[in-house]
Amino acid sequence: MKKILVLCTGNSCRSQLAEGYLKYFAGDRAEVYSAGVETHGLNPKAVITMKEDGIDISRHTSNHLDEYKDIDFDFVITVCDHAKERCPYFPSGALKFHYNFPDPAKAQGTEEEILQQFRTVRQLIKEYCEQFVKENITYPRIVLLTEKKLVGKHLHMSLSNNRTIELWKSFMPHRKNIKNALGTDLFSLQVYDPSLDFKEFNLETPFQKWALTEVTDFKNIPQGLDAFTLEAGLYAVFMHKGLDFQPTFQRIFYEWLPSSNYVLDQRPHFEWLGAKYKNGSPDSEEEVWVPIRKKDKVLMEKKVIRQL
Repeated sequence: MKKILVLCTGNSCRSQLAEGYLKYFAGDRAEVYSAGVETHGLNPKAVITMKEDGIDISRHTSNHLDEYKDIDFDFVITVCDHAKERCPYFPSGALKFHYNFPDPAKAQGTEEEILQQFRTVRQLIKEYCEQFVKENITYPRIVLLTEKKLVGKHLHMSLSNNRTIELWKSFMPHRKNIKNALGTDLFSLQVYDPSLDFKEFNLETPFQKWALTEVTDFKNIPQGLDAFTLEAGLYAVFMHKGLDFQPTFQRIFYEWLPSSNYVLDQRPHFEWLGAKYKNGSPDSEEEVWVPIRKKDKVLMEKKVIRQL
């Protein structure tokens, strides 16, 4: 289980909000602590605004970071610049994250105006914590996908002969002619050789790539587009953010998959490009869908025997 420490100046407000949301989003997948480089006590307005969002932090305490010096943390998150500057060296090799949130304890105005500023910061911290858990704590969602009818275009390519831009440029002008589209999401789909071992995937590995959108049926497919039926099956769904896919590839095929109870299935891989997808942006988010099936029970038993 991962261990997370959230630091701010006084462990009064921002780190308390973050502790509450990290516990909420991570559930039993992480142990979450918060502390300050000083201790100012739990801010009552932090308790009030969190209760408005259905989370009770009234039993939280204000702790000094020295209380946790013997814990081997996996992640240390500083939520204000002051805490970052005074953040100690952790010999555990904990990964450091930083985001300087506004301090609502310094808010001025009427009682309602002050509470509103607390709510604004609460929302910022909530969004940050949800994304942090998605990217660093949560194992993939395991989803049984139902059959999808898709239409689009495809090209054969490899990473050394990457024709992705060419593919999408050829598909997008046709998109307006699709009258029975289901929503606005797009699908970037790869079909690999069934014998491929992804640990041997390299720049020259050939595959077929599709640019697609979902439709209600295959009636009246626009000229120049082809139908593709994505068959039902089990998928592991990972969140990917940014432009560099290599860390996500490493996490899926070298870290998660070998230690999971699943193996790759011989079905298409795809990326689901939804509302948060922004082409060419470091803030872009997409879901990576990896086809899987349960490991054969006999093979799993043999693996356990070898480990013993």
